[in-house]
Amino acid sequence: PIGRAADPGPEHDARFQAVRAAFGFVPAQLRWTPVGAARLRSLRAGELGVNESSSQYFEDLIRTLDADQLEGRHPLNKSLYLCSKTMLPNRILTTLGDRVEMAHSIEARLPFLDHKVVEFLRGIPPDLKVRVSLRGGTEKHLLKEAARGLVTETLYRRKKHPFTAPPTRSSRRDPMSELVSDILHGSDMRNLDLYDQKKVLTLHDRSKSDGGSMSNLFLHLATLAIMQRRFGLSLA
Repeated sequence: PIGRAADPGPEHDARFQAVRAAFGFVPAQLRWTPVGAARLRSLRAGELGVNESSSQYFEDLIRTLDADQLEGRHPLNKSLYLCSKTMLPNRILTTLGDRVEMAHSIEARLPFLDHKVVEFLRGIPPDLKVRVSLRGGTEKHLLKEAARGLVTETLYRRKKHPFTAPPTRSSRRDPMSELVSDILHGSDMRNLDLYDQKKVLTLHDRSKSDGGSMSNLFLHLATLAIMQRRFGLSLA
């Protein structure tokens, strides 16, 4: 979704005013930020659930960016710059283990984090990064073409997809669903001061027929509950 402007809804949403002013469109990676944030806020305990301004969040975010890096750039490159300042350092390099690997001198992602590779890729045309066709977009187009003779045709044609944990499904036979449910119903969730366990369980019960569309939210909450027990997190 990087580089793709969101649908007409966010384009006219007042909360995205600062984003539209800076980018000229609403990057897809920001589209669901207000939705996800509002859903999590609704589960917070007590006064922690007081509504916060999504527009203020975006205004603060834009102030951290270098306006010169956005001026006159292709929408794809604008979105990649945004990713390099937000998702890449704050989420991707952490959740996929890169920081842990680097701390122990393990180059698991070699050579893709080499600064020479990054500098080269900054200069190539956008259509070599993402090839757009009537059938959709092909991300990492140049890399796919370079490696085509080294991988199977199935891998070459496969759509790019993230490394994520299995979704929690509604079936009681699903081990992941059972694990998350046990955590949310247990003392670990009850001891997590940030969220109200009753609110979490109410939403969890309602979601059992949604096919796992909120699985990431429940995995997030279960992870926080485990971290609370393991590391003694506190709001104090």
